[in-house]
Amino acid sequence: MSVVLCARGQANNLADLITSNPNLSELASLINQNNSDLLQITLQLQTPSMTVFAPNNQAILHFKRANPAGVENATLVRNIILNHVLINQTVKSSVIASNMRALSALNRPLWFVKTADRATVNEAKIVAADMMASNGIIHMIDGVLFPLGETITVGQAVMDNPEFSGLKAFVDLAPEIKNMLVNQSHMVTVFAPVNEALPSPDGFSSTEIDAVLKRHIVVNNVLFANYFSRGGRIGTYHGDIMTKYMSDNVYLKNSGDLWSRVVSSAGIPILNGVVHRINGVLGLTTGVNLVEALGLNGLTQLKGKVTNEKLDSALMDKSQNYTIFAPSNSAFEKFTSPSEPLSTILKRHVIKGAVMSSDLKAAQTVQTLNSGETITVTKTHGKVYVEYNGIQGTVISADKKASNGVIHFIDIVLSGAAPLRLSVFLLMPLLAILML
Repeated sequence: MSVVLCARGQANNLADLITSNPNLSELASLINQNNSDLLQITLQLQTPSMTVFAPNNQAILHFKRANPAGVENATLVRNIILNHVLINQTVKSSVIASNMRALSALNRPLWFVKTADRATVNEAKIVAADMMASNGIIHMIDGVLFPLGETITVGQAVMDNPEFSGLKAFVDLAPEIKNMLVNQSHMVTVFAPVNEALPSPDGFSSTEIDAVLKRHIVVNNVLFANYFSRGGRIGTYHGDIMTKYMSDNVYLKNSGDLWSRVVSSAGIPILNGVVHRINGVLGLTTGVNLVEALGLNGLTQLKGKVTNEKLDSALMDKSQNYTIFAPSNSAFEKFTSPSEPLSTILKRHVIKGAVMSSDLKAAQTVQTLNSGETITVTKTHGKVYVEYNGIQGTVISADKKASNGVIHFIDIVLSGAAPLRLSVFLLMPLLAILML
């Protein structure tokens, strides 16, 4: 772990260190503004010893901007500050380890993760460690630890929360998994689909229900959103899932399936782990919409143009299914000086209905989103071609699913008339005349 070690003597108490440190001036101001007695009562006590995770100025200013009304709420501020304090514990950076848990003075769980280059507590990174005081120790952090969690298990958080009633219906049919989630001895990370994402468990076999649930559980590891910012793979109870960080959002994906988005950037810390809300079901066809899927599949040029032309709302509508023949980034880079409106060009690449490559016939003419306009899609020798007005593109990657359709990459932008291609046989008579 790489942190700034602040060497100080132990003559000053915790309150002295906070008020004298310029990087903690916003914290001291916040405490004094709404809790004038808190420093005196809590942080100046000589016993018991305490550990304080002190948000730096940037973290406090961000909190103030995001919660202007909350800053004036003395009870809320007091609870937030107490959630940064451990009573009867002096926890040095050298003893912090991954999956270590402590209960704050507010009786809320704080979870620690430690890697080669960082240590974090819940969602916040420790940026300056081991500032010793006469009555404890301070670690400076880059975030505010909101008291989101409760002294309940992950299983109780899921089973008792109406937001996860759909997930509860699945868990009720899987007693082994239910027992694991409510048992404090099992540390888990749960990716909990919100109700809108989950179908009814009716029609699923017990084996399928187990597989669906286990795909959303990481065992013996408590992972917060800051862990996912690097992307990569995570081993779940039922195989690996992929993670990606894009535009301040975390996305998850089962191998070969579509992406689901973590709904809230802050996980809910619970006694035996953490719960992350997600908008899809890993392994089922729910999750991100077509516009999000464009970005997640690297089609940044098309996604940007769709957004700029205000076509994104239609392609985000989960009540409609579409198929997009999506020009690659390189196709757009070669495409210059359109002879028709960009919105017309973009709509030409979209048809109604979710058409997988396996659904295609040898040849079909299909209606685009432009009124009265069609494109021709052919399938031959294992390849798929898309043609409009003499311009033909090749599908270079197929079947990228989204919750409301499917995307096929193509290598060209379907716009204007086909370029004139003169055959050598047509040129020969002309050359003969010129040579006379």
